[in-house]
Amino acid sequence: MHCFIEKGTTLEDDGYSDFESTNLDLARYLREQEVGELFICGLATDYCVKETVLDALRHGFKTVVLVDCIMAVDVQPGDGMRALQDMQEHGAIILISEGMYC
Repeated sequence: MHCFIEKGTTLEDDGYSDFESTNLDLARYLREQEVGELFICGLATDYCVKETVLDALRHGFKTVVLVDCIMAVDVQPGDGMRALQDMQEHGAIILISEGMYC
């Protein structure tokens, strides 16, 4: 089953996290599908990835960040690395996807 999730669809919200300002309650939907573990990749490490990961952890999902599948904006040098450290400190698992099977 495929599900399309639209996020950041209003001017009032940046929609950084996949769990906020979407067309459905993502956490509830994932639980209904019996999903317990999430693998996160995308742009940008220090914005959308970080906020999605932190929200996933708050919702109780085991959360893995695929570090070679993300990229930071780094407005301030080191923002991406600080974001990774923050995610890890909150319980995210940081992995390299190389060699993983999909």
